[in-house]
Amino acid sequence: MKRSAIRGFDETLHLQGVSARTPFLVAAFLCFVLTGCSSYGLISAAPEQSRPVVVEFTEGQLLGWTDVPANAYFVPESQLVIVGQPEQVGNVPDTGRPGWVSATVAAAVLMGGGGTGGRVLGGTGKINLEGMEEVARINLTTLATHMAREIINTNQFADFFVTSKAPSLPVLSVFTTVILTYVNDSDAIPFILLKASLSDSSGQSEVWATRYFVSSGKPIPVTGEGSWAELGPAGIESALAPDLKRSINFMLSDISSPKARNDNDLYMIQSRFPYLKERIQTVGHILDEDSQSIYFAPKIDDSMAFSGIHILDKSVTKYREAIKGDGGIAGFRVLKERD
Repeated sequence: MKRSAIRGFDETLHLQGVSARTPFLVAAFLCFVLTGCSSYGLISAAPEQSRPVVVEFTEGQLLGWTDVPANAYFVPESQLVIVGQPEQVGNVPDTGRPGWVSATVAAAVLMGGGGTGGRVLGGTGKINLEGMEEVARINLTTLATHMAREIINTNQFADFFVTSKAPSLPVLSVFTTVILTYVNDSDAIPFILLKASLSDSSGQSEVWATRYFVSSGKPIPVTGEGSWAELGPAGIESALAPDLKRSINFMLSDISSPKARNDNDLYMIQSRFPYLKERIQTVGHILDEDSQSIYFAPKIDDSMAFSGIHILDKSVTKYREAIKGDGGIAGFRVLKERD
């Protein structure tokens, strides 16, 4: 595929299919689950630090085999990932089976092997970027850098974090991505992802890493009247700014003073998550809660592209104390409209 087709946004992009791989992915996932090798490192608490931590936002990129699932399209030279566009037939298939079966298929699709550099290794069909020029140029690095500096310099984090590099200090490197997840043929929810990596004072060894996801939970049209595209670059940045600030603030709070992760105090959550058109049910730790949001760490294996910490909008979320079976065989289950 020519890169010029991406830059011009004037062509329909045809993508590779995955249908032949799906049975293999499902079988691989079942073997993985049934052997009991699940890992939850991405929801573990950050290690205690004895010195200030340098915070820097970088122009990183998601890794296709670990960060982006098989149903995602990564727009080159952008911080945008697109999932579930009507033309993109790479979405989690509706099996018509019970929730745990759908979740098993979904989990296989969400286990890495995803889109990189202008193509979807796992998706089928095509992506059409026409009319999405402004949306596709999303870049939140500069805004995130300014927000982090403001937060660090004006509140309780000033003794724990610094924003200028210094020798022999650990470094928290973060980069931003926007995951535009369609919920129907026209509307989508933008999930902001902060991918964070903490290295030791040498800067050579990663000691901890996670992902922080946030969304207001309210879908709006991607193109046309009253859409994300109509907002323009400044309008899109302004619309995403509250969620971005909330995620940065919680990330700094969770790292400087880690919230409890208690396996004897688990909750069942039903909500919207990135990369999935349908709502899902899963089980995990509620790390914090305020009038607008629930800060949640689902017990989803690290191989899942949406494993990490989620800031969920209460308006689209149901929750209660967990009971046996809530998580299902895959750690989550896909909900139907009646659920």
